[in-house]
Amino acid sequence: MRRIDLSRAMNYSRGLTETGVYLRNVGLDRRPNPRRLATSIAQMTKRYRFEVKVNGIDTRTGLPREEFYTIRGNSDLTRREIEEKALEAYQKSQDADNVKYGIRDISFQLETGAFNPDILASAVW
Repeated sequence: MRRIDLSRAMNYSRGLTETGVYLRNVGLDRRPNPRRLATSIAQMTKRYRFEVKVNGIDTRTGLPREEFYTIRGNSDLTRREIEEKALEAYQKSQDADNVKYGIRDISFQLETGAFNPDILASAVW
């Protein structure tokens, strides 16, 4: 592996860690600052990418359960809108799997975020 590639990977990893702390403290009606997000080193098809952790209690077993969803898009959204998209993804996965039992007491946590400045912004998610 080339030294420059290793350096980029390490910077990206550190950026993801710092981004997670920042995103957890963004207000629900605030938009994350793209300059505070990690700059992606991997090819991204969208301008923004967020990993959202969905926590809750499994209604069948009563045990804690967590699932992760990736939210991608070209326009910047508020934290509330990102969490709503994660809820939509969770509900679609429940419908697709014909799951009889779901999660109760759902909460959301933005884990990481990445930004690709090379993709032009548009209003389409």
